[in-house]
Amino acid sequence: MHHQWYLSYSENHLSLNEPGLLLHKKRNGLVLRSWIGPMAHMLMSKLLRRHHPDQARLTNNGWQLPIDKQQAQHLLIEASFQQQFCLHHYQVTGDLLNHGLPPEHFDELLLYLRMSLQHPSHQSLIQVMSLIQPDNHRNEEQLETLEQYKLIQRISHNNTCFYDKNPLPHAHLYDPKSHMLYDHHCQLDDSGLQLIRC
Repeated sequence: MHHQWYLSYSENHLSLNEPGLLLHKKRNGLVLRSWIGPMAHMLMSKLLRRHHPDQARLTNNGWQLPIDKQQAQHLLIEASFQQQFCLHHYQVTGDLLNHGLPPEHFDELLLYLRMSLQHPSHQSLIQVMSLIQPDNHRNEEQLETLEQYKLIQRISHNNTCFYDKNPLPHAHLYDPKSHMLYDHHCQLDDSGLQLIRC
């Protein structure tokens, strides 16, 4: 079997604390499509169930899986179906339409935020979106619009902006060691964390 493509997968892609799945052209390593966050994890899990796990090889940064052209086409179709399911499941398309916003301009960004377990910083969110949609240069404007329509919340702390999929006021905890922001839960051990009320 002639493998013209390969997939690379890592649990912490580019130190973003998110999994990343990339489809590469084997000849030149060019990245043709990237999935970051829970979507990457879901697609890789399905791929490993479908292919023999011994085809995947461990590298310094994660896993690589050689695939042929037909498998690459199946992956892109599967990813498209998975994306449509998630857009419906996370009510992304419906909420955008209810606010009069064109889904094709905002759906990738809002879906990533709703699926992610993180409260990404502005810098990491822009980096993620540049990987998912390399041709989109309107991420800043789109973030402002989603915030203006109260579909997301922006939290500022220590000269850093974070984004939360939950636009309702609630408390957060900031970890100065990892520079991560978390929702405040009463059962969480909050020693060493800074409480932020929004």
